[in-house]
Amino acid sequence: MLKYREININIIIKDESKERKFFNTLVKSLKPDDIGINETTNITYKTHEKYLEIIINTNAKIESVQATLNDIIRCLRSVLDTLNSIEKL
Repeated sequence: MLKYREININIIIKDESKERKFFNTLVKSLKPDDIGINETTNITYKTHEKYLEIIINTNAKIESVQATLNDIIRCLRSVLDTLNSIEKL
């Protein structure tokens, strides 16, 4: 199994039609899923006016990093689907 000294991943979710409030909602929805995450992994969320930045810093095994990314994407997709369906109402 590969293990790196440090892996840094930045994810940018950008939408010019959204404001910071929308991205704050995304963070509130994603943060609870961070509970129980590998102790060598740190996830930081930064909201901006037109985008959300998710920063992952870790020295975990690559398989663990992949699982973390998959979890973030899965949760993000669910939250975005829900928010989009609410907007259509």
